[in-house]
Amino acid sequence: MKFTRFVLKNGNLFNRKTLNFFQPNPLSVCRKCSSFQEPSHGNISYLHRIGNEPLKYFNVGQLIKMTADKYPNRELIVSYEEKIRLTYEEALFKCDKLAAALLNLGLEKGDKVAIWSPNYEFWLISFMAMARAGLVCVTLNPAYQLPELDYCLKKVKVKAIIAPEYFRKQQHYQMLKTLVPDVNKNTNNSLKCIIIKSDKQLSSDTLRYDDVLNYSTESDIKEIDKLQTTISPDSCFNIQFTSGTTGRSKAARMSHFSLVNCGYHMGKRLEFDKNYARICVNNPLFHAYGTAISIMVALNHGGALILPASHFTPELSLRAIVDEQVNVIYGTPTMFVDLIAKQKELKFDLPKLK
Repeated sequence: MKFTRFVLKNGNLFNRKTLNFFQPNPLSVCRKCSSFQEPSHGNISYLHRIGNEPLKYFNVGQLIKMTADKYPNRELIVSYEEKIRLTYEEALFKCDKLAAALLNLGLEKGDKVAIWSPNYEFWLISFMAMARAGLVCVTLNPAYQLPELDYCLKKVKVKAIIAPEYFRKQQHYQMLKTLVPDVNKNTNNSLKCIIIKSDKQLSSDTLRYDDVLNYSTESDIKEIDKLQTTISPDSCFNIQFTSGTTGRSKAARMSHFSLVNCGYHMGKRLEFDKNYARICVNNPLFHAYGTAISIMVALNHGGALILPASHFTPELSLRAIVDEQVNVIYGTPTMFVDLIAKQKELKFDLPKLK
């Protein structure tokens, strides 16, 4: 796009021929200047329609705190298979506890931390903790094999990874030990810390997730709230990898700003701002459907995330829908086909859905 096609008038850009209004992106064009100036070829602008509601300029960590303050006693996380329930207030405390612990391990703001796991409660807590700590959350497909895992860790220079010991036939811990036999002597990639969700005693260079939660003090946890003003909404928060069907997977960066606003406006379009949404999340959390559409929509509008199982299981999903009085169901078309087939077989009395 050539900026010579536009003219600056009264602080706004207009097309020279038609004088149609052209609004510069205030987060990119004006970031480096105190007052608006004629843009150079190096700046970025985009054409868009101004809505009735301004975009929200805060980070994901601030959003979590605001929603927890507004709806402290509402349920945020229900892991049906694990039998874990957390309100917004409880989830905030737990994620701040983990956030402080991750920083105490030596991680710094902007470091990349991967989650390599199916849908467990600790996945959601880890995601929120990274937002509160100013870390970049790298969400990995739990089905990745060693070559894919190795590529992703190297591609974005992951410094720490959080994973279950195993999932079905996938031995996450053993695979990581194959890739990095001793994290303290690791020269293969940038990985410096392995955190595993397990009750077993692990090797000395591996940390257990439940132990890490206790690596922070009460004063450390309080410091997390003060940290929020130092985390720019424009900074990267989430990195997701494309499917890799046409070549090597590409790493896509998402900012706090984009995730907050995507979740807010999508939830508003679905009218979650008017009614308490109890969302059955059948889709994997590592995917954009899991982060931007599931987690961020709930965090913006005080909804509940109901995880029926670690992976899609039609019968458990139906049981969770009934027992948890779900009014919103997320899933892919094939998931809904399976749910309908299982419903015909088991004949559950389902609640009214949105």
